Amino acid sequence: FPDAQNRNRDFCGCELDIFLPSAGVAVEYDGFAFHGSSQLKKDLEKNEKCRGRVFLIRVRDRRCPKLCINDENSCCLYLEDGADGYKSLNSVIIRLLELLRQRCGEGVSGISVDTERDSTLIYEQMAGFIDYAWNSKLRDARQFYSEHGHLNIPYGFTVNGYNLGSWL
Repeated sequence: FPDAQNRNRDFCGCELDIFLPSAGVAVEYDGFAFHGSSQLKKDLEKNEKCRGRVFLIRVRDRRCPKLCINDENSCCLYLEDGADGYKSLNSVIIRLLELLRQRCGEGVSGISVDTERDSTLIYEQMAGFIDYAWNSKLRDARQFYSEHGHLNIPYGFTVNGYNLGSWL
């Protein structure tokens, strides 16, 4: 998808991890660190903002609260826990590609992903995201410090929808 966008914030009024405008599809990765129980309301709000505008596919860590969405507007795929993380990731990627084929046709058929074969690239991408997430939280903590003169951040204190108090 040559028009794929990472972290699009303009389309639905909320951040979309991956947005494929030509396909009318957005993919969200919901890791437990950012999508635990305290974020369920925000996740449901994002679903509503996307409803009827884009098909939202969520790939969720199995520890995240269940969203129970699988309809004409959205789908939720869960990464299973277990000894073989590659197998779980492979099954989710296969299902994700099936969903894209259903929505986009055979133009997706040439895509081949094997998590064992592609592990280096996958880990590089994950490391980049982790660096981004860490640096954004560090920036928020520095901003809090400059405004309050301390880092004794209350647990429920949020910045941009994320619980900065729990991050520290």
